[in-house]
Amino acid sequence: ALTSQIQNAINELGRTTASGGSAGGGVLPKLNWSSPRDATWMNCGTLKCQTPGDVYLLLKSSEFVAFDLEKAWEDLDSDLDLDSDSGGNPA
Repeated sequence: ALTSQIQNAINELGRTTASGGSAGGGVLPKLNWSSPRDATWMNCGTLKCQTPGDVYLLLKSSEFVAFDLEKAWEDLDSDLDLDSDSGGNPA
């Protein structure tokens, strides 16, 4: 799911840089909810990434990203009733 999408994006960046191409001066890793802005200290104070290693370093070092991947859905009520008559909205 989300982790495979992240892996695919990192792999694509790796193919682009390995073939001598450019990622337009760099990329900024961002998930649906947050970016790893708490981990910029690991990347010389910036979110700009030039290599797949930079992206991986920021994602692995960020507590924001770890929360998004591991705990973002914990606070939701596990028995939400998604009624088909309500258009997919919780009942």
